[in-house]
Amino acid sequence: MPEYRVSFRHIEEGIAKMALYKDGERERFFTWDPEDLPDGLDNNAQFRPTFEDGEVVSIDYDESLTEKVKEDIQDGIENGPFDFSDENE
Repeated sequence: MPEYRVSFRHIEEGIAKMALYKDGERERFFTWDPEDLPDGLDNNAQFRPTFEDGEVVSIDYDESLTEKVKEDIQDGIENGPFDFSDENE
């Protein structure tokens, strides 16, 4: 069974920009009413979606998933494929 998550990007012109992921791969972007989101969200806050007829109809904030994704992003920055050290100069 595929694993889905929704990632909060930002609010632009009163609309929340979200990204739907399936098994770690981005499927698509979509919008959401920011009134339906918890207060004080940071970029990359993570939610578990509920679907109806293939559309996201609700999302539930997942704090532990949010922390994991943020750690993965930070790890990618610190240990990613790019070498920003001065050793090659």
